[in-house]
Amino acid sequence: MDEISRLAKILNKLLKDNENDKNKVLAIHFFAVRYADNLMGFNNDSLKSILKEAGAKESYVIEINKMLKLSKYTSIKQNL
Repeated sequence: MDEISRLAKILNKLLKDNENDKNKVLAIHFFAVRYADNLMGFNNDSLKSILKEAGAKESYVIEINKMLKLSKYTSIKQNL
């Protein structure tokens, strides 16, 4: 399994566990912060591939990019 598929699988599980709309965005934010080190090297097309494979709208790439920038200043206190 390649890295895009691995990350898509993780995101898909987070999205399924948090199905309502408010929690969906929260799950994407959590994913981006939690896996920022893994996501930093990807361009927007690769990030969109992760989202698409996870079953999320590609437009959420904006949210991932925001959280990647913020991830330098945040930490995870508890898993979602």
